[in-house]
Amino acid sequence: MFTQEEVKSFIIKLGNKWFFPDFSNKITWYVVTLGAGFILVPEPIKLFFLNWLIDIFNLNSGVPLELPDLEASTDYTVGIVLIVLALAHNLGHKYFSLEKDKFDHAVSQELKHSDLKLLEKFLLEFPSDCSSAILLKDHDFGNSFNRDYLKNIDDFTYRWNGAEYKFMNKDIDEKRAVFHSLCKSFLVKIAEYTSPVGASNFSSVVPDHLRGEWDFPDWVKSQITELNEMATEVYRTHQEFILYAKNEI
Repeated sequence: MFTQEEVKSFIIKLGNKWFFPDFSNKITWYVVTLGAGFILVPEPIKLFFLNWLIDIFNLNSGVPLELPDLEASTDYTVGIVLIVLALAHNLGHKYFSLEKDKFDHAVSQELKHSDLKLLEKFLLEFPSDCSSAILLKDHDFGNSFNRDYLKNIDDFTYRWNGAEYKFMNKDIDEKRAVFHSLCKSFLVKIAEYTSPVGASNFSSVVPDHLRGEWDFPDWVKSQITELNEMATEVYRTHQEFILYAKNEI
């Protein structure tokens, strides 16, 4: 079922489209000018114009037309009616335009409010000072790390791709999707390149048998460099997403 606001919006948009198109103001001024002509043009000029119309009509019609037949319709009433109708039309156009703008503004504010609440939820779950953000920003993956520090990234990747976590602002949601994709890729590489350190909750890129060595094999160095670069990119995207969303909302 449609809500009352949706029905109102449809009626306003339909009325504005069919009765008050974009050229409405031009029509208003044309009709006002015509109406003013009926009032302001001197009688001799009107009579000359009417005689000219009669001559044209008589040349193309088998029914002769005389001046008295037209003179009755040349009083000020016609001009006044035309002006009143034109001004009424213009007022109607302004009313529908104003109502449409008011409705569009209300809808826009409601969407912004929805996005603001979602951003507040994101900042609560993945703020810049959480353990995951600090890990991304400062950690060197040549060293071991506590897997608990991945919790914010894990939760965001698992939860923030459902419909209820999408922003109504398409540009903001595109950035959320980019950040989500980077987090997912980062976690995949963490799972691929790291292994637990003994029985602790720590993990490391460096295998147990190489731990304590001064010089690691090239493949270990390559994995460390890749994770460090990915972590920097994920953190940068996290910050850009927050700043962009706050600015847009």
